[in-house]
Amino acid sequence: MDKDRAIPLALSALGAGILWAGFVLKPAPRLLYNPSESAPIGWYKVEPLKIAKRGDLVASRLPGHAESLAATRGYLPADIPVIKTVWAVVGDRVCVDAGVLTVAGQPPLPLLGQDRSGRPLPVWTQGCTSLRLGEILLISNETPESFDSRYFGPVSLSHVIGRAVFLGDISWHTPDEREASDWEGGMRPEVT
Repeated sequence: MDKDRAIPLALSALGAGILWAGFVLKPAPRLLYNPSESAPIGWYKVEPLKIAKRGDLVASRLPGHAESLAATRGYLPADIPVIKTVWAVVGDRVCVDAGVLTVAGQPPLPLLGQDRSGRPLPVWTQGCTSLRLGEILLISNETPESFDSRYFGPVSLSHVIGRAVFLGDISWHTPDEREASDWEGGMRPEVT
């Protein structure tokens, strides 16, 4: 084989190997776009997270049963991470009673009986339970209609990709910058 053909073939093989590794290894995303109302809409940088604390905004994969239900119902395609707030951590006592989820030190959260399409939402527990080592609850602070741990229960820390840091909306403005902007005619474009 001559040198003129060897280099393109080697580069093609390298490219194919990189693509194959990307599909097989499923590397964690480091930049995510969130189109959902569950967290501010926009771009997020995903940073390593050593310890999940209450209040941390994280990117996470859903547990298998929740991912399957979300994909089947059209909430979220399979293999797409969610961005949620860590609501409870190991040792926290979580109670579900009369359609309300409570965690000490957090405001009570109502559990909806059905989604926007009228389909029943799952109930993961009744009564009280303490989160075990490696478990967290992920909740949306943005909308009470979010599909989150209220319905699918604790998430393993192994599903957490990292801390989600909001970079800005589709126009690359942070919410504070967008609010401070003085758009022509006093109007600001809507970003949804």
